[in-house]
Amino acid sequence: MAINFLHNVDLNQNQLLKARIENLGSDPASGVSGQIYYNTSSNKVRYYDGTDWKQIDDGVESVTTTDGTFIDLTPDAATTGAVTVTADLSATGTPSSTTYLRGDNTWATLDANDNYQNWTVGADSGGTKNIGSQETLTISGDTGITTTVSGAGSPYTIEIDLDDTAVTPASYGSTTAIPTFTVDQQGRLTAAGSVGISTYWTLSDGTTTQQIDGADTLTVSTTDEIEATVSATDTLTIGHADVTRTDTTSTDTPGHAGTFTAIDSLSTNARGHVTGINTKTVTMPSNLNDEYALGVGAGGSNSSTITLTHSGTGAGSTSSITITGSTNEIEMSEPAPGNILIGLPDDVTITDTLTISNTSGTTTSTALTVGGNLDMGPGATNSKIINLLDPTNAQDAATKNYVDNAIVGSLIYKGGYDASSAGPVGTANIGWTYTVTAAGTGGGYWSSALEIGDLIIAESTNPTSESDWTVVQKDIQVATASTIGYGNTNIEGAGNKDGLSLSYSSGTATVGLDITSLPELTSNASTIAGAQADYSMPIYDGRSSNDENKKLTLEKLIDIIEASRIASGLKISLHPSTGTYSAAVTKTTAGGETTFDIDLTDASLDGALGTDPTLLKAEVIFAGTSTGTISTGDTVHADIRRSGNNLTVAFTGSINNGDYAVLISKVGD
Repeated sequence: MAINFLHNVDLNQNQLLKARIENLGSDPASGVSGQIYYNTSSNKVRYYDGTDWKQIDDGVESVTTTDGTFIDLTPDAATTGAVTVTADLSATGTPSSTTYLRGDNTWATLDANDNYQNWTVGADSGGTKNIGSQETLTISGDTGITTTVSGAGSPYTIEIDLDDTAVTPASYGSTTAIPTFTVDQQGRLTAAGSVGISTYWTLSDGTTTQQIDGADTLTVSTTDEIEATVSATDTLTIGHADVTRTDTTSTDTPGHAGTFTAIDSLSTNARGHVTGINTKTVTMPSNLNDEYALGVGAGGSNSSTITLTHSGTGAGSTSSITITGSTNEIEMSEPAPGNILIGLPDDVTITDTLTISNTSGTTTSTALTVGGNLDMGPGATNSKIINLLDPTNAQDAATKNYVDNAIVGSLIYKGGYDASSAGPVGTANIGWTYTVTAAGTGGGYWSSALEIGDLIIAESTNPTSESDWTVVQKDIQVATASTIGYGNTNIEGAGNKDGLSLSYSSGTATVGLDITSLPELTSNASTIAGAQADYSMPIYDGRSSNDENKKLTLEKLIDIIEASRIASGLKISLHPSTGTYSAAVTKTTAGGETTFDIDLTDASLDGALGTDPTLLKAEVIFAGTSTGTISTGDTVHADIRRSGNNLTVAFTGSINNGDYAVLISKVGD
C-alpha cells in the first residue's frame, strides 16, 4: 500500500535520487495542475495543465520556413541543427527617407502636394493636435465671434471678426442722468441707456415749503428750550435744552396766629412745562395756654395709675394710664408719693424660658443663687437641666456624660430575660446584665438555646445580634462524646501514632502536623513492594458526594500512576462537532488548505496532554472507509504545526470532517 502524503513535501534543494514517477498506460480520469506521470504506451512524460493532459516532447528536431508577401526568410528549406533564421522585406523599389511602403509592396515617393508628414496646432486648452496630409483644420467662431475663409488659391485668408451687439454707439450719463448697462458672459455690452435723477428736494413745515437744491446747506434753527446738534456720521440730534432755575427760601418765622404763604398747586402743559402756580396764605393757631399736673396713685390689685390732670384754659382734658403687674411674675406698688416700684413677688412663676446672663465673663462667678429646692414641677415630665458641665466638686450636680463614663466597664443588673420567644431588649447599654428566666433560642436570635440561670451581658450599645452579647452559662460539665462541655486536648505522645504538634496560648489550642516526629520507615523496597496493601496515607476525596477524607494504599497509588501513563496519549477525531474531544477541534479552510486546530487547554481533554504542544508526538491516520489506495487505520503524512497551546494538523485541498484522526502521545513533562 502506498504511503499517503496529504501536504506538500519540501526537499529544501536536496537531490531526489533514483526517483521514478508514476507509470500508467493511459491518462488518469482527473488531475490537478502540474501533476505528471510516465505514459508507458507512448513512452512520453505527460502533465496536466488544469484542463487537459499534455505531452512533454524531446525538443525541436527540424525548422522549415516559408516566405510571405512582404517578408523573405533565409533559409527557406528544412534545416536541422543550430538554425539561424534571417528575415528581410521583399518590396520592389529603393527605400529612403523620402519613400514609403505602399500596399502593393512597392517603395514609392510622396506626391509633390503631399510632401509633408504632419504639422501641429495648439490652443489655450485641449493640448496639441497633429494635422496630417490631406486632413482639414476648421477654425470656428464661438459666441460673439465670426470666422470667414477667402481667396481663390494660395495664399488663403481667414478673417476672425467680433460680432455687433444691439448697443447704439453713443455717450451715456449726464448731470441729471446716470448710465445703465447690460453685460454678457463674454464681457460685451449688450444694452446701454440712462436714468434721470432729481437734483433737489423740498422741505415743508405743513404750511410753507422750501426747495433745497443740490450743493445747498440746510440750517436747523432752534428756539426756546429746543437745541440741535450735528455729529458724525451724518447725524442731526434735536432735543430739549437744560433749564436753569433759581430757588429762594423764606426767612419768615410765624408764631401763634401768624401767617405764611405756601404753594397750593401747579399747572403744566402736555410737554411738562409749568404754566401756572396757585399760592395760599396759611394762618397759625392762637396760643392755647394748656397746663397739666402729673400724679401717681394706687390702682386695682397689683397695679399703679399715672394721672394727667388738665388745669389750663385750652381744650385739653384729664386722662390716666394704669400699669398692671402679672401674677407670680411682676408686682406693682407705690412706696412713696409720686413713686412706682416694679419688682418680683416672693413666689415667681416663669411661663416660658428664663435666661440668666453672666455679665462678669468668668466661669467662677455665680450667676444664679437658689436658697431653696430647685423643683422642675410635678408635671414637667419632659423637663431637663441641660448644658451642664461635668462636676468638679463633691457637691456639684452630676451630668449624664459623667455618670456614663463613671460606670464604663461595670456590670449593671437589669433583671430577668425570657428566652423562650424573642431576642433581648435592643436598647441596652454596654454592661447591662440579665438573668435567663425561661429557656429558649429567643425565636432564633441565639444559635444555641439558653438555659435558666444563664447570664447575658451587652458588649455594645443598642445590640442587634448574638455577637453583641456575652453568654455566661450557669453550669458547664465535662464534655463527652454527646455532651458539649469543657475538656482538654492532648496528643497520644511520641511513637508510631504521633505526627501532631499541640500548643496552648491564652486558652487557645493550636494543632498542626508534626511529620518529622514520626519514626522513619526502614523497610526495604522489596518488602514494601510485596506488601503494597499494608501501606496507606490520608487523601481528600473531593469528587465524593460528601467530600470525604479517605485512606489511599500504596498499591492503589501505583495503579493510579500506571493508569496515568497509559492515559498520556489520546486519539482525537479531526471533526469539530462529533466525538469525545470535538469541543477542542476547530476547522478552517482557506487558500487551498484545510487545518484542524486542537486547543490543548479545552476542558474536554481534562489536561491529559498538558498545554505544551512541543512535548507531544502526533501521527495522522486514515479514519474513513477503505478504498483501493488507502485502508482504514493507514498512516498518512500531513503537516504538523505547534504554536502556543495549539497543535495543528494541515492538509492541502478540502478535507471532509472525520476522514482522519490524530494519535497524540506525551513524551515529557
